[in-house]
Amino acid sequence: MEKVNERILAKETGFFEIQGLWKSATSDDTTKQKGEVVFFRKETSNPDSICAFILSRDGQQQEAFDGQTYFDINHKLSKIVTWQPQKERGVRDMIRGGYRHRWAFPSFLVANGKAPFTLTKFEQAKVDTALVNGSPWAIIQVLDKSVNEHKLNISDPEMMTVKEVYEVSLEDYSLRRLVQEVHFWSSPQYEEFIFSPIVSMPDSTTFFQVFKLDSLLASGFELTEKKPRTLAPPPDGHIKPGASLNLPALIGPQGDTIDLKSTQSKLLLLDFWFRGCPPCIQSMPTIENIFKKYKASDLAVFGINKHDRDVANFLISRQISYPPCLIRTRPSPRALALFHTRRSF
Repeated sequence: MEKVNERILAKETGFFEIQGLWKSATSDDTTKQKGEVVFFRKETSNPDSICAFILSRDGQQQEAFDGQTYFDINHKLSKIVTWQPQKERGVRDMIRGGYRHRWAFPSFLVANGKAPFTLTKFEQAKVDTALVNGSPWAIIQVLDKSVNEHKLNISDPEMMTVKEVYEVSLEDYSLRRLVQEVHFWSSPQYEEFIFSPIVSMPDSTTFFQVFKLDSLLASGFELTEKKPRTLAPPPDGHIKPGASLNLPALIGPQGDTIDLKSTQSKLLLLDFWFRGCPPCIQSMPTIENIFKKYKASDLAVFGINKHDRDVANFLISRQISYPPCLIRTRPSPRALALFHTRRSF
């Protein structure tokens, strides 16, 4: 793995293709991404050590980062939104925390000045070898077990298992495949990446030679700047009685708009969740019991989901009846059709 680190960091300017697949533990559906990444290590001086890069999908440039400014290219709307990640949480955390970035490419492949892999992680790894198309490969398996704190029912394992499998060429130490599995429920959460060899490009190649910003603008794309989030901290670090609750309009299960400010209940319980969040799912039965016990009194409960679309069957299977809400001001008819449901237990 030390040789793998050296090989990745040795390429100052280059490109690679990647295929990504992700499966949630709470669904049989899989999400797939396929694209190409061009990176430029020498052009970057940003503090969170992600080099400049351009990400393309389906032959179209989708996202780009020049070391300071991030470009999000929307071809359907002919719009390019820019912002400065360093003014918020940094581009490294944005890539690691954002699912659409994560499945497009893991951040270690565009790291700058930092080893992609921590070598101590592999001290207890199991290593096998195999021939792939006549070439020798190392199959490296890293296994970690701990008490399963996300256990929801008796069919779930007592121990949570995290398994990572790396396939590395023993001829040139290139990383071909990475699989990550987490077993905490009866079904595993799964992630897989397949990489092409990293191809070097001339060091004279620059970011804006590859990123055709001028051509996009000339073809009618609109360039707008995203304003950084400025959230004022609550007084003394706590929300006090009488303070305003500033949330966007919520879309209810029937497509109706829910304004929390007009809610007549004296108490309001908001459950922010999504299907890929084990602690969120773990807390749902408790919130459901609270909802059933106090729904006839002055307590209103709403489950707020910003990420998922089709949640009806998911909630029915877990017997969750407190109303779900989308954070969307203008949901599409398809989104409302997928989201629409009435449940009674």
